[in-house]
Amino acid sequence: MLTALSKYPHPFLLYMQEDYFLKRPVSSLRVQALIDVMQKERAACLMLYPAPGPNSRYKNYRDIGAIRPGTPYRVSLQAGIWNTEVFTRLLKKGERGAEMEHDGSARSYDFSEPFLSVSRGVFFPYDKSAVVDYFSTGITKGRWHGGVRRFFAAQGVSADLSHRPVESSAAARRHFLKSLPFLSPLVRFAFRIEYKLKTLFE
Repeated sequence: MLTALSKYPHPFLLYMQEDYFLKRPVSSLRVQALIDVMQKERAACLMLYPAPGPNSRYKNYRDIGAIRPGTPYRVSLQAGIWNTEVFTRLLKKGERGAEMEHDGSARSYDFSEPFLSVSRGVFFPYDKSAVVDYFSTGITKGRWHGGVRRFFAAQGVSADLSHRPVESSAAARRHFLKSLPFLSPLVRFAFRIEYKLKTLFE
């Protein structure tokens, strides 16, 4: 990544990953408007998919907020527009993506640039408010997201899914429950307890 960015001449980049399968068309006009906001505010990033989403108002913007220092996943590899120079400064050679999100979030505390994100919806925080709506992510822990298989079938896309397993129905239900803002804290806590009990008695 660092090598590629050293040859990249543009001030902004749109970050996505290869298993972010789009669910609906993306408005290029809205993306351009958000790039204009980034330029005006000299922002480090503006996340197009609100995960984690903002936890602070930012000036008078109605649908954009700030991600405060100390917020987990303040540096997120979900879809977003990044200031190329800031993104490069956050990268460390040899780090994996998950490590970059965790350790990069800590490194971001010292950055003066604001970290911005589109706001989350109330009941369906991602699908309705995301500028780029996609499966996040299409592959998790080596398994296909269950919704991706159904999505491919609905789109008439032929895909060979035999080389990796598809997540279980239970995992798909967990994904859905975690996406509900009024249930997700309880659900995440319950899953952590379940995991600890399993590891304790194995």
